[in-house]
Amino acid sequence: VQDSAQVSVQDSAQVSVQDSAQVSVQVSVQARGILELCKQSATLSEIGRQLAMSNRGYMKRKFLAPLLEAGLLAMTIPEKPTSSQQKYRTTEKGLQFLVQNKEHLQS
Repeated sequence: VQDSAQVSVQDSAQVSVQDSAQVSVQVSVQARGILELCKQSATLSEIGRQLAMSNRGYMKRKFLAPLLEAGLLAMTIPEKPTSSQQKYRTTEKGLQFLVQNKEHLQS
């Protein structure tokens, strides 16, 4: 009985690790897509269309906020974050990130 309990705990830990790795890869692909698109400023709607995402709140929370916090993405009107005219642009740091990750992808 102890052996089967240990196996199932171990199996579930392996599944969690695999799921986490898949999520990280997905987020990286999405983040890269947003940074590529925002080399030329883009609205939230344009980003959503390009990435086939319709939930704006989810997109802001899961993708834009981390990119903004990391300094890879910037708002064009930072003093009015909810403006209907708000666009997002890739920063110099974001451009460097794209170059570095391009090299890693080609390796």
